[in-house]
Amino acid sequence: MATRYYYHVLTTLLITNRLFPVSTETVLGENVDEEFDFDGLPGVQHEFKVEVAAGKEECFYQFATQGSRLYVSYDVLRGGDRNINFFLLDQNQVVVESHYDKPDAMVETDVKEQGYYQVCFDNTQSRFGSRLVYFYLVTIVMEKWIQYMKDVVDIQDLAVNLSSILYGVELSLTDVDQYQMHSRLNVMRDWYLLNENQRYVGYWSVALCVVVLVAGVGQVVFLRRMFRMPTVTPTSKPRA
Repeated sequence: MATRYYYHVLTTLLITNRLFPVSTETVLGENVDEEFDFDGLPGVQHEFKVEVAAGKEECFYQFATQGSRLYVSYDVLRGGDRNINFFLLDQNQVVVESHYDKPDAMVETDVKEQGYYQVCFDNTQSRFGSRLVYFYLVTIVMEKWIQYMKDVVDIQDLAVNLSSILYGVELSLTDVDQYQMHSRLNVMRDWYLLNENQRYVGYWSVALCVVVLVAGVGQVVFLRRMFRMPTVTPTSKPRA
């Protein structure tokens, strides 16, 4: 049941073109412009528009591994009555499935033996009109796809756990910032208090020094006045 569920979900995504973007060749959602090794990849998709000339046949080859699922869909966009012949052949050139004189069709098959499968569009029944055919081909290994989905879920769980850890770290850093801010405020308050005390002590020290100097000068002047003796009498006679 789980395999069938994953397969239907994947098929729906592929049909609606939400999983793989439109491109010549897409592997796991990334565009690839050169040949690649399918082994080890859970899925691959090709998407084309091809002009099949009148009286001609066009064939394409896709390598599929054993145990994978092969899905082909085509639709004739333009040309005459839009009917065309379609053939899907396995690696032994045995016809797996065919459709005659149909404008569109979908084919699904399980790959029993790995090899190159052949997709052919036959327009030999038309002598004058060509056909513009849009088709895409998907091969996917369900076991690997299911494992891939599980890995994605595990990564999402890990991301959630990591987010929780980071949130806890952020809260701790916020607390540290608050403590640091409180410490900086205390340091700033102490600094201003020390400056105020320094100015207070300095002002009063200067004031006390001035008082001491004034008192000392006053004492000297007072004592000199007390012991000063006039050299003449009140009658301006020299004192004996």
